[in-house]
Amino acid sequence: VHRAGGKIGIQLAHAGRVCKNTPGVGASNNDLPGVPACVPADDAAMDRITDAFAAAARRAKQAGFDCLQLHMAHGYFLSQWLSPLFNKREDKHGGSIENRLRFPLRIVAAVRTAVGPDFPVMVKMNVSDFADGGLTIADSTAAALALARAGVSLVEASGGVDPASLQGPIRRGAASTSGYHCEGGAAWSAALREAGLATRVALVGGIRAAAAAQQLLDDGVCDLVSLSRPFIRQPDLVARWIEAPDSSKAECVSCNGCFGPILRGEGLACPIKQALLAKVKQ
Repeated sequence: VHRAGGKIGIQLAHAGRVCKNTPGVGASNNDLPGVPACVPADDAAMDRITDAFAAAARRAKQAGFDCLQLHMAHGYFLSQWLSPLFNKREDKHGGSIENRLRFPLRIVAAVRTAVGPDFPVMVKMNVSDFADGGLTIADSTAAALALARAGVSLVEASGGVDPASLQGPIRRGAASTSGYHCEGGAAWSAALREAGLATRVALVGGIRAAAAAQQLLDDGVCDLVSLSRPFIRQPDLVARWIEAPDSSKAECVSCNGCFGPILRGEGLACPIKQALLAKVKQ
């Protein structure tokens, strides 16, 4: 990537309630229908996980990555602490958003210490869980401000937790708007600007056209846009948009078929594109 003139980051995550090979661990045990139960983290687990995040951050920097992102979205481990849907603790880590932020902020501090003051540390976080009793835009905005003050360089606005959400993290079908999380992204951006903080906001989810992405930037909804599934279908999508900003939207139809090859251990690929290429070769 560096030889090609690019920059590369790595995402650090703990699966929490959805750990596959061991009992899950989280802020609290879960009693939600369809949600795996997990073991509430005690002080020893919190110490161990904090050290593990810091060690992973050091390895990432030593390996040559240009930045890192902490995954605090979608109901995974750190998201469970932020969300009242999962965090039922009655100690200093539960209740108000300030309390629910304590442990995630401890992770941020440990990671920042591990990589130094100038290495970009980003956070992916839900603007909302889109579920009754879950994280709200008001609370996530307060969290974005706290993360910015703790030295986070960028907050990426995502949303939803499976299987409790009305609007899941990875939705099928094209977005009905130019992005799934515009309302939350705009709230974060406005709050950060008003507070005079330099932390940037990225918006992910459902952005499928260069014109739509540019409009989000022009409107101040976000500072950057993020894409994932469209790059699986068209790795050269950004180059196409630079050459022809008014070109048609991305070919990705958000069918989630790309999860099939991943789960089968066959790598990252778009099955629709593979089928079209196979047909051409016939």
